[in-house]
Parts: sequence; C-alpha cells; structure tokens
Amino acid sequence: MAYQEATDVFRSLSKTPTADKVSNAIPTIQWFVVLMYDRARAKEDVNAARKTMFRQKERSLENIPPASATLVQHTKRVVYQDGHCWRRCLQSSPVLPSPSDWGWKKSSSQTWKPLWTSLTEASKACQELLRCG
Repeated sequence: MAYQEATDVFRSLSKTPTADKVSNAIPTIQWFVVLMYDRARAKEDVNAARKTMFRQKERSLENIPPASATLVQHTKRVVYQDGHCWRRCLQSSPVLPSPSDWGWKKSSSQTWKPLWTSLTEASKACQELLRCG
C-alpha cells in the first residue's frame, strides 16, 4: 500500500504477462526492491543502491539488493510462473510459452534450470583480476 505504482505493475504482469510489459516494469520493480532493503533510499536503480549500500553502509553481499541483470531474470521467472502457469493450472492441457524466454535454460540433462543472470561469469569476464603480478 505504500507504493501503489508497484502494486499496479504486479497486477498487470499477473493478468497479461508479456515480455514488453516485463521490460517496461523493471524500473518500478527495481525501486520497489531498493525500498525493501532501505526505505530511506532516493529513487535509484538496484545497481546504484548495491554500490552505495555496500560501500557506505558496510553491508554484506547477502544484505544488499540483487544486481539488475539478476533481478530481471528473477522477475521473468516469477511472471512466467504466476501469469502463465498458475493462471492456467485448471486447464487440462494448457499451452504455455517456452520457459527459455522467461528466465529458464535447459541443462545438459535436458531439465529446466533457473537462468540466474544474463551477465558473463565474473571469473570469465575479468581474467585480469584473477592474476597476481
């Protein structure tokens, strides 16, 4: 009730989930998540809030918001489960979109696993940070 815009976005995503709606909702969802971690924060995205909270408030990584790329994938999974799966759970043979478009990926064993982030793994992206000398 404290952030009506977020409530409206969540309702909209639940009723008619589309990739465009998710993309348009991300700024509102980011601010909502930032407010959950620190109600005194000015309106900013989760990456800026992470940096500030980690640096100035000396919070551990477990006590700061997720990175933006991670939050986007999580949001896609939630919208897929709520807007597609649960909304059709009483249908005998629901036709669902591919989970690969909604924050999931197939593993080598052909089972669906969460896609945690679209960013490259830090150890692969930052090789120069892993070598001493």
